Amino acid sequence: MSQSTSEPVATRVIGIVADVLATDSAGLHDDTRAADVEGWDSFALVRMVFAIEEAFPVRFTLAEIEGVDGIAPLIAAVRRKVESAA
Repeated sequence: MSQSTSEPVATRVIGIVADVLATDSAGLHDDTRAADVEGWDSFALVRMVFAIEEAFPVRFTLAEIEGVDGIAPLIAAVRRKVESAA
């Protein structure tokens, strides 16, 4: 397991992704890419973003989510938003 997955933001984001995709979070890590996970399509990404916006005090623009192709970019985006709000 990578270092960032032990961090609270990463852990919550991975949990959200697992919930949206109805899969076990143990199989997901920060280096997991969308192409590696069955069911991760554009609709699932939108559902993930909505769930992340509910879980964290953040809002994303379309431009911010267009290039998201895995868990690491989601984690990084949440961290940026949370840190800039602090």
